[in-house]
Amino acid sequence: MKRHVQQNECNKKPRLTPPIQESQLQGTPTEGSSSPSLRSIQRLKKENKDLKRENDDLKREKEDLNSTCEDLRRKNEDLKRECADLSRENEELKKHAFSFNVVAGSRTKNLLQYYTGFTYVTFMSLFSFLVPNEGINPVAYTSRKTACMTLSLKDQLFLATPEGRA
Repeated sequence: MKRHVQQNECNKKPRLTPPIQESQLQGTPTEGSSSPSLRSIQRLKKENKDLKRENDDLKREKEDLNSTCEDLRRKNEDLKRECADLSRENEELKKHAFSFNVVAGSRTKNLLQYYTGFTYVTFMSLFSFLVPNEGINPVAYTSRKTACMTLSLKDQLFLATPEGRA
């Protein structure tokens, strides 16, 4: 028996032929008449029953997929909220990180000088001398480790200055 499923070339979704209704199968075949034979009617009834069963299975599968899709949509929204929360937390942590901007902008008097031995003006003069163009990194790194390369040039200089020197 051939299946009544045809493949749509555009979207590759199966297209089912509509089931035959019971009312279409009514009537008793007579010899010499153009109505279908009893055997073909029985075959069509069985085929109709099989198609109804397949249709019910596809409906259940669709409901399951819709449920899964909704679950994934909720999880995606939860992950988006979590990502936004982590981004805010990251920005908050950056404000309190040990960096040039935090130390230089601190309300504690002479904190930059305490850590580097330089006043703000001296540190900026040294930085301008070592890095005349902030867009170009003049540092040649001897190691392939990227941890220090991710820091800003001011932070690299800030962390590289020995503490306690005047």
